[in-house]
Amino acid sequence: QDDLQTVLAFILRLQKASLDDVDTGLDEDAIDHICNPPEHIMSLDGDKDLATAIELYLKLNHAEEDYTAACEVFNKYKRQGKDDIPSIAQVKKIITEFTGIEHTMHNMCIDSCVTFTGPFLHLEHCPEYGKPCYDEQCFHETNGHVKVPQNQFPIISIGPQLQALYHDPVGADSMRW
Repeated sequence: QDDLQTVLAFILRLQKASLDDVDTGLDEDAIDHICNPPEHIMSLDGDKDLATAIELYLKLNHAEEDYTAACEVFNKYKRQGKDDIPSIAQVKKIITEFTGIEHTMHNMCIDSCVTFTGPFLHLEHCPEYGKPCYDEQCFHETNGHVKVPQNQFPIISIGPQLQALYHDPVGADSMRW
């Protein structure tokens, strides 16, 4: 009975879904990019340093650590008069601006059995096993003012991915658009 009600609650939420829903995790810029995608082809042809930085970031398996280490080496031995290689935060921002694709983080049970989205968005404990969504020690130490999720997972919305594919002539052609 409870499972059926939960499934129905998720179905109803999906039927009424909108970009403005709190649980999408999309910020104002992401929503604006979805509603108003770029009308011109973006290019990095004029900036080889930026293109190199983005390609390096995209090819690394452990991007956070490896990219930062690579930047330190490049910047240590950079050519006279050249700017530093962009930081990882700058590269991520540029990729998001170019593609409109960004991830949002969603809370989940520490055991990964339930995500706190849809009808579970405001729950403080896992409906399956009762485990807390938030770090209880941190919550108690701050008298209930700070809620640190015990576990999270990233979501990359399908809409911006499809827009990016259709926006690029090669991507659109390969999808037969």
